[in-house]
Amino acid sequence: MNNSGETILARQQWKIRITGILTVLAVPGVFVPDTFASFLGVEPLWVELASALTFIVAFAFAAWLSRCPNCGLNLLFYGMRHEHVGSWLAWSLNVKTCPRCGYSLSGRENSVGNAG
Repeated sequence: MNNSGETILARQQWKIRITGILTVLAVPGVFVPDTFASFLGVEPLWVELASALTFIVAFAFAAWLSRCPNCGLNLLFYGMRHEHVGSWLAWSLNVKTCPRCGYSLSGRENSVGNAG
């Protein structure tokens, strides 16, 4: 395991945080579109569509960013499939060694295993 303390996604953290913020901002537009629609002077359907599209694009971008640089394993989806419901996101953001190829930022080959 990588003991340097730097996660595989450390260099992508700011981009992933931005996508998280966009996701959080999109959620109210889906659940209370009338409030935003009256403020913006548009139909609630347009607010719902824009919010849903923002959520989908932000999540897809976060998933694209969270890949192993060596083998391309999507760590976000891997975490969703293999970790507990309450811990998949934390695991995905804090993984230090790729579970498929053993890649770590330390630059040396590691044995394949769970970084949890």
